[in-house]
Amino acid sequence: VYGQLDLLSSLLVLASLWAYREHKLAAGVAALAAALLVKESAFAGLGLLLLVDKPRWRPLAAYAAVTVAALGARFFVLGSAALPDNATVIGPSASLTLWAKSVIISVAHAIRLSVWP
Repeated sequence: VYGQLDLLSSLLVLASLWAYREHKLAAGVAALAAALLVKESAFAGLGLLLLVDKPRWRPLAAYAAVTVAALGARFFVLGSAALPDNATVIGPSASLTLWAKSVIISVAHAIRLSVWP
């Protein structure tokens, strides 16, 4: 199913935000850690914590430690925090035609799945 990991990651980030507001530190940190394992976009969860409620620094330090640990694990596995240039279609050696084709196919696929999943 298209976008399944995005939904799971978003749900886990929302669970961590809820747990932060309800003062449930272990559940919130576990939810954020699971979200970070699912998808890299969950790194925004730490920033969202600052917007949800008045910052409480001790619990926030636990969330930050999990985020830094996930970033460290990503660096250890991939060798860098970001993807290498040759891992994407938009790298320096990619042609404009290849990029345009991949964008058109991706958008068409997303529209098709929106209409008929």
